[in-house]
Amino acid sequence: MKANRILAILDPELGETRAAGRAAALARKTGASLTLAVFEDRQTIVQSGVLGEALTEEAIDAYRGQAAEWLEGIAGELETGSGKAQTQVILGRPLHEKITEAIREEGYDFVVKDSRAGSRLRRALFTPLDWHLLRRCPVPLMLVKSDSMAMPKRIAAAVDPFHERGKPAALDHEILATARDMAETFGAEWHAVHACQTHPLGTGSPLEGPSLNFDEVRKKIEEHHMRALHELTDKVGLDRERAHFVDGPINRAIVDFTREQDIDLMVMGTVTRKGLTRILMGSTAEAIIDSVEADILAIKPEGFSEALGALGP
Repeated sequence: MKANRILAILDPELGETRAAGRAAALARKTGASLTLAVFEDRQTIVQSGVLGEALTEEAIDAYRGQAAEWLEGIAGELETGSGKAQTQVILGRPLHEKITEAIREEGYDFVVKDSRAGSRLRRALFTPLDWHLLRRCPVPLMLVKSDSMAMPKRIAAAVDPFHERGKPAALDHEILATARDMAETFGAEWHAVHACQTHPLGTGSPLEGPSLNFDEVRKKIEEHHMRALHELTDKVGLDRERAHFVDGPINRAIVDFTREQDIDLMVMGTVTRKGLTRILMGSTAEAIIDSVEADILAIKPEGFSEALGALGP
């Protein structure tokens, strides 16, 4: 993995940050510089209009000072391999635009972010920051949950050899290479997983009979998908026993695989498109990310940053 400037977005409310340690490990491995940052909306610090202007600015200054002191304490304890981590406190709104603006202006090429678990209801109604960044972050984004292990031990790359869900072929190669590099960085074991539902009609379908044996069809489909998966994984030197084909609805199959294999970091691609009123990810990617019991490392296809500018806000 190539990285020159890593941004770690930390959440002071979590108390203990996991993202800082992950980012420092990546900095040591790659020789990249590291910046620890807190991004906050001014209106979450004070209620605009409730306090006088002087008291409002005093409250904001106090928050900025406390956050800066907290960041400096963390930076002093980290070993990055390239000098002490820099720190920043950035206030403004909307937060996802302030973050993507900082990424572009400062030239960050990898982001690690503390994450809190949310609910589907909250996501649908309020669209939290994590989801905005998954759709819009122009560089690899690792979301580290507050209850995660300090470092991942089992990593999986979710790939689609047939590119049936709109992902360009090069993205799968990038996903696999990134998972391999993450495993080397963290001293972890890594796997690749590809999911497909081979029996869409279900066992006992009235179409099944002497002229159509679904068991035979399923076996041929599985063999076809495994060959395609091995063609991908052989190129990055992954042992074939760690390349897995799972049968079932894609989002459920990937989530079940992650749980059964004790995966704690899932590397996957996210393809973004323009919806009627907002930037959207594919429904399969959203369903997996919303349910998987693992940290997420989201990879965008080449040229995404330029395409994002064309999509607009």
